Amino acid sequence: MVGKSIHIGFGDSAAACIQEAIVNFGLKGDEVIPSRDDFTQGPISNCLIESGLSERMEYWRHVNRMLEVEMDVPQFYKQSISLLDNLDAQEVTIWPGDSCHDILATGWLIAYLEHKNLKWFIVNLAAVDQDDYPGEQAAVNLAIYTPDQLLSLCRYQRPITREDKQFFASRWQKASEENSHYRIKSGNEIISVDEDYFDEYIMTNIRKEYEPTTQVIRRILIDGEHRLSDTTVEWNIRKMIERNIVEYQGVLTSMKTYSIRINKS
Repeated sequence: MVGKSIHIGFGDSAAACIQEAIVNFGLKGDEVIPSRDDFTQGPISNCLIESGLSERMEYWRHVNRMLEVEMDVPQFYKQSISLLDNLDAQEVTIWPGDSCHDILATGWLIAYLEHKNLKWFIVNLAAVDQDDYPGEQAAVNLAIYTPDQLLSLCRYQRPITREDKQFFASRWQKASEENSHYRIKSGNEIISVDEDYFDEYIMTNIRKEYEPTTQVIRRILIDGEHRLSDTTVEWNIRKMIERNIVEYQGVLTSMKTYSIRINKS
């Protein structure tokens, strides 16, 4: 891959958006690597070394087993790591959005590839003038844009600076040292929160009568007070079921197979 132009998208949707822009809309680039891990949850203290990465993959295996998630996160994770490990002497463009997920993933990525011989570029979506994209949401992730819009976003591409690296690295370092259950964005900072931090927010969206869990999760994601993944929401619901805060009926195999309500007792 020597001499090639590489793009890194934070999440599979963002990476797919870049790939389509290259294939169908003439975006300059030779390969797209998805940065797949959601560092907003779970242990991250040793993610710059092999043993820490193995711990992350085991964490996601545990989540997969409990939730019966269809996507094999550890396998996809391993594929991304393999691609990153083989980078050398390339131009690398990263596309971070203004979210906790993207900020932490960028911080990890820069630290993980620190000793590689790479020429770094960045399209920082936080710097995008939203007036140029009417109707779009806040630029939390590249996936909110359509592939054809990426060509116009390229005018924001620039070489990464020492200040850029410091911004992302400092937030990654603080989060990894604290190694909490969850991490959220507050202003320009990333702060650590406890395991039950989202409980009250999730509970306000659970009714007194049984509803399909998928319907509850959809409502939570649409409300958007916290930018959570469906996996994170269901994981918290399962924990609340364990603590008898929430009751369920059905079978706890996937979010599609059971309904929930507030525990009335």
